[in-house]
Amino acid sequence: MKSILVGVDGSIRGEHALAWAAKCADREDASLTLLAIIEPSVERQMGLAEKTMTGAANAALISAEQTVHERYPHLQIETQVVRGEVVESLIDAAESFDLIVVGSHHGKTIGETIGGAKGLRVSVSTTTPTVVVPADYDPEYEGNGIMVGVGPDEVSVNAI
Repeated sequence: MKSILVGVDGSIRGEHALAWAAKCADREDASLTLLAIIEPSVERQMGLAEKTMTGAANAALISAEQTVHERYPHLQIETQVVRGEVVESLIDAAESFDLIVVGSHHGKTIGETIGGAKGLRVSVSTTTPTVVVPADYDPEYEGNGIMVGVGPDEVSVNAI
């Protein structure tokens, strides 16, 4: 594995996905790309200017990059900001990576359930192996094993 893409959105679930991806990149000696996505529909709903959203996305990426470098100073990290719908943007970006990592909610509320489903939608829409990190992931946990969903194609072989 040479390259890992992780979605960064400033949420707790995004922080957990970032922690998992950074730990994996360190273990695999892979590069890590942090991706922030600006959804134009959210921009319009909130009445925010494109410049404001871009600035916020860049600030989130800088903060995330610093957090990773504090723990893994040797990791090669790149950042990207794209505009578009979250699921489609992740699917488009995933083609260039060996692994994509996103966060997920456990469905504490209806909004969280809907938002958390984005990771699952990405995983079934791309041929890139996808890790959906649960909201309660603990980066200090050193347990054994990993769960992998399998199917009748090469994606399953790659995931394993």
